Amino acid sequence: GNYVSERENVDEDITQMGLAVESGKTTEVVLRRIDVDHVEVTNEKGQITFVPGTYVVDRKLANGQWISAASSSTTARGCGDRPLSSFPTQTGLDVPRGEYRVTVRYTTAEGAKTDVHLLDLR
Repeated sequence: GNYVSERENVDEDITQMGLAVESGKTTEVVLRRIDVDHVEVTNEKGQITFVPGTYVVDRKLANGQWISAASSSTTARGCGDRPLSSFPTQTGLDVPRGEYRVTVRYTTAEGAKTDVHLLDLR
């Protein structure tokens, strides 16, 4: 398929992702899967519950910078074909090999919480 993005620096993003793309040639991209479940929370009584939340996925570029994995994805689209920036838990994303940062946001009785997970999917 074609790589479609509203971003101006798409070629730079593809190069930073380590993908060798040449005009007129087919490029095979191996995808990995990031699935995010509801968050397991233990309350003050020791009871375990699962809390829904949202998450964002960022990809680490070769230069060490992080970019939103969703902003460059052709599958992460919302209403009006705009890129989505966050996703509900109990969903997932197919992503190319790489290093990822998954930031999960959820709410407990104590208030808003954020968990950050680093994934090496190379």
